[in-house]
Amino acid sequence: MIGQFTPALRAIEDILPFRLVKIADRGECDYADTTSSSVVVGITDGSNRRFDDANHASSGEPVRLQPGNVLQVEVGAAVTVPATLTVSASGLAVEGTPGSVVIFGHALEDATAGNQIIKIWFNPDNQDQT
Repeated sequence: MIGQFTPALRAIEDILPFRLVKIADRGECDYADTTSSSVVVGITDGSNRRFDDANHASSGEPVRLQPGNVLQVEVGAAVTVPATLTVSASGLAVEGTPGSVVIFGHALEDATAGNQIIKIWFNPDNQDQT
């Protein structure tokens, strides 16, 4: 996170590890899921809900974000270094073209297919560019 600030967030839906999230309302968050309107506030850490579930957080539970600017994220499709990244459905990262979508970072590792976890440089511009 920029400035190492970690907000207190609560999930309004089940959220998986290593996914991009946005503020929904009153400190609640859900998946960032549209390239033109989601303000990405961070990426969930890799922990699972009480270590007994695939979810990072279930609805109503706290969401923990990864600190710093070099983070891990799950991708929705193949990615090649140094691709600019945007968000797709369910908080997955995909390649995006600056000027047409909101860019939140750059790939530091390649992914050969979707559902892989890669390291990225998290540097969101969070500007509606469509």
